Amino acid sequence: MRKRSLVVIVVVVGFFVGFGSGLVEIEPGYYGFPLAWRVVDTVTGDRFALWLELFVDCLFGMLMVGMVAVAAAVTEKWVGKKGKPTKRK
Repeated sequence: MRKRSLVVIVVVVGFFVGFGSGLVEIEPGYYGFPLAWRVVDTVTGDRFALWLELFVDCLFGMLMVGMVAVAAAVTEKWVGKKGKPTKRK
């Protein structure tokens, strides 16, 4: 896989991981991981989005996906070297 396509995959999947973190409830009314970026007031029902925290969560998601992608690439290269037959005389 080319590096450019791998970067695009990491960015897109990391973006969705960041937005998906809004489904994780930290405390009653606070959603997001690792930072709470979606707030729902339980009394009035008002909803707020904290954009800086959302951006940080998306970066965190990209970092996690990138770490998995690098580990997969290193493992693939390592397994590829072990699987090649050697010439015997």
